[in-house]
Amino acid sequence: MASLLLYLFIGGTVGIFTTEAIDEKMLYKGGLLDIFNPYALLTGFTLVALFALHGSVYLIMKMQDKLAERLDYISKMADMFFTICYVILSIATLMFVLHAAEEFREMPVLFLIPAVTFLLLLNESRLIVKKEYWAAFLISSVLTSLLLITIAIGLYPNLLLSNINSSYSLTIANSAASQKSLGIILSIVVIGAPMVMIYTILLFRTFRGKVVLDEMSH
Repeated sequence: MASLLLYLFIGGTVGIFTTEAIDEKMLYKGGLLDIFNPYALLTGFTLVALFALHGSVYLIMKMQDKLAERLDYISKMADMFFTICYVILSIATLMFVLHAAEEFREMPVLFLIPAVTFLLLLNESRLIVKKEYWAAFLISSVLTSLLLITIAIGLYPNLLLSNINSSYSLTIANSAASQKSLGIILSIVVIGAPMVMIYTILLFRTFRGKVVLDEMSH
């Protein structure tokens, strides 16, 4: 339940980036219901469905027998739920969040990104049915990356859009940290990112293969 609520709120947070009551002092002037608007909740459910799909496909590769069969069913349901949410969210974005599509209209070639995303989503369903779970897991990883790229393009250069006055919006320019702070963060990323990558590789290598239940299991 905690994980469900966590990803629901994270997705909702992405959804509220569309437009908020930000004043000239960069202060939020809206209420709680403005944050949990229908679009934000739809974004939250879409993210929950995506991670349910990604997680269930991974677990299938780790489990066997009846538990794997049950997870196979869950992955198909998660895939269907995510497809529905993604299509509805895309339509809602084009209809009600007009500024999010401005970059795409100015550069039509960018429409290739959501088009490829949708094609990969259809392929995800095919791979699950064919029980090619490793390929399905890779596809769902790419789907996650493409969705983040789509959101970034739709927002750029804004971080939070003001529905009071567009000049009050928080952008990557007026919200940026100092050059010194950015330099420190860059140094941490340069050092930390390879360590995280090495740790992740070692983790997957250590726990590779299916979970085997025996008398030592608990």
